[in-house]
Amino acid sequence: MMLYPAYHDDGPKVIVGGFRIPAHLGGTRDLGLALDALFQHRNTGPIFCRQLIQRLVTSNPSPGYVYRVSRVFADNGQGVRGDLGAVVRAILLDYEARSPNLHHDLGYGKMKEPLLRVTALLRAFDASARNGRFYIPNPESQLGQAALRSPTVFNFFEPDYVSPGALAAAGLYAPEYEIFTASTAITVPNYLQGFIFTAAQPPAAALTLKLNPLLALVKTPDPLLDYLDLVLCGGSMEPNARRRIEQALMALPSKDTDLDRARCALELTVTSRAAAIQR
Repeated sequence: MMLYPAYHDDGPKVIVGGFRIPAHLGGTRDLGLALDALFQHRNTGPIFCRQLIQRLVTSNPSPGYVYRVSRVFADNGQGVRGDLGAVVRAILLDYEARSPNLHHDLGYGKMKEPLLRVTALLRAFDASARNGRFYIPNPESQLGQAALRSPTVFNFFEPDYVSPGALAAAGLYAPEYEIFTASTAITVPNYLQGFIFTAAQPPAAALTLKLNPLLALVKTPDPLLDYLDLVLCGGSMEPNARRRIEQALMALPSKDTDLDRARCALELTVTSRAAAIQR
């Protein structure tokens, strides 16, 4: 954003909340005062905190949750307003972020953004390329989003998006579902699969996973699934899903290698509901 003084209205202004900006202060000073007025506005804390809770914990925070975090935004305990570190601590340490009693509530949790699902997989298995780069070209075509390419200040989806159907009938917001389409429902799992099943001699630019932790456990399904559940699902894998993965591993041909079995278990886990939904 660049200021062109010749095009700037240097007269007096009345902005949100009735805040008055005197005349002849110049564009830079006007902008600073406008931002200060917005920062101090009583609605800024609740709006900001609600959306940050949506990104970090749950799409439908309770009014009490928003209120408690907003109080920290207003005062971090030392008279400082807008302390982002204190706000994030308040969000993540709040009862509603940590209590297992809420995990079965209809409106609790959130769908993970596809890009975060990909980065979680890459980080969990220390992905790297032989050329030392992390080359992920044009993920928008398959994930519906890409880092630093959001079309609006609201990310790739609106904070108040409501998905038609059961969620709408229940009066629940589901922001990430705005980029969950008939196309991405297929392309996201395929994109994840591409990192799991790589060539024996991948190109120098190809990101490959280090699957040694899985290879060490592949002959013992329970520890293997415990590990995958922990690193990709946060321990939230449902018993039925776990049972289906175990059955799929048992049904693999005897000629399949340990690497084949590790990849199968990883693919079925990372594309499961527990890996896609944060609770």
